[in-house]
Amino acid sequence: MQWLRRKTQDRLPLWFGLLALLYGYRALLMTESARYFLSGRTIDFQIALVTFSIGIPGILFGWGLVSKTQNRVTKSLLAVNALMALACLLFYSNRSVMSVLFVINDVFVISFTTAMIVYLFRARAETVPNLKALRIVLLAWGVICHLQQNPGLASQGQRRLRIYRLRCVSLLARLPGSDAKPPLKKRF
Repeated sequence: MQWLRRKTQDRLPLWFGLLALLYGYRALLMTESARYFLSGRTIDFQIALVTFSIGIPGILFGWGLVSKTQNRVTKSLLAVNALMALACLLFYSNRSVMSVLFVINDVFVISFTTAMIVYLFRARAETVPNLKALRIVLLAWGVICHLQQNPGLASQGQRRLRIYRLRCVSLLARLPGSDAKPPLKKRF
């Protein structure tokens, strides 16, 4: 009961941990060894369900960084994500509906992740606890999200992946209010 009385800021590690746990579970399901334990259809269903429900802890974590209370935007984002998860459950066997859901999810994930990264690089250190660590973690998470949503980027070779990573870091380092330094080319 005491846990329910805590402030929103105290639950940030919980939401981030749940988000990381779901991403890890989805990554585990995507490995070849998962096929030894579960059928392909079961794996595909679980991957889709996690894909459409993972945004809920992501939204709660992201909003907890920028505000102590939820507002209409937060509730709308949560409702859209919950409706996408429900649609996945109801229409999983319909490929055309699932294709549309995956496109909507791609736009949703890339937009939300990019907005959170931009916010963290524009925020002042006194407004967000552990800002530097969050910048590093969310930037890495953002690159992973972008690569997962755009698998063609990763398959075009290591050189292009290094260039993409360098551009992301350099772009974010140049944002106003950012205290990050652009990486040296030698490091990549």
